Amino acid sequence: MMENKIEILCPSRQCPRCKKMITYLERLIAKNNWDAKIVVVTSLKELLKFNTWILPSVFVNGAKVARGYKPIAKDIVPYLK
Repeated sequence: MMENKIEILCPSRQCPRCKKMITYLERLIAKNNWDAKIVVVTSLKELLKFNTWILPSVFVNGAKVARGYKPIAKDIVPYLK
């Protein structure tokens, strides 16, 4: 099975909202037994490639899933491989 990439865009790993998002998505991945890895994007150069200023944002395999809020499982599933 191909591994999915869930990218979390955030200004810093120390940001409280981003910490909560990372923990939330880790639990969601484990609960649903998805083959996915989380990549936290904090570099300004990389953030600019995503064309969003609402943070944290979540992208699954390159598709925008959520901006500024926690996505629920049914929002993520359509983008998983």
